[in-house]
Amino acid sequence: LPEKGRTVLKSGSGDSADINALVASVLNSSGYRAEPVMVKLRDNGPMVDYMISMDQYDAMILRIECPSGEVHFLDAAKSDAYVDVLSPSYLVTKARLISNDGQGVWIDLTKELSIKSSVFESVQMRFEDSRLVGSGRIFATGNDSYVMRRKYHSFDDEEKWIEDSEKDMEIRIGGMQF
Repeated sequence: LPEKGRTVLKSGSGDSADINALVASVLNSSGYRAEPVMVKLRDNGPMVDYMISMDQYDAMILRIECPSGEVHFLDAAKSDAYVDVLSPSYLVTKARLISNDGQGVWIDLTKELSIKSSVFESVQMRFEDSRLVGSGRIFATGNDSYVMRRKYHSFDDEEKWIEDSEKDMEIRIGGMQF
């Protein structure tokens, strides 16, 4: 269970439940409906739904309903959090939504977030001086962008990311735009 908001603010840190509960409190007082979603990550095996205990869950995220009725998901505990962008390990078929009235229902995060995730790639190539040259563009949204963003941020700087990409794809990268 989350610590008291005052304790989290004073210490400047907390676990997933602490930070998400604090953000939910702020959102709820600002006209949004933020509710906790308890998740057992895919990496840690299937959910045993006939014998539920709080110890089975690995993380807490938020389901946020905007005043307009739009629904979004957020893990505010991540330093690089984005709305509707979660690690693929969070995409489980059984997550427990705890509504603000204390009732709980199962939700399928694979369905809730699947339509918001995609990757588009385009490549334009031509022969120039007996070499194949060109440009490529990758546009990712949702959970697919999470994977790309995590890989990019795992390097100390852009040059190391370019070197790794060149080696991985066996190409030479002349320039990069983000």
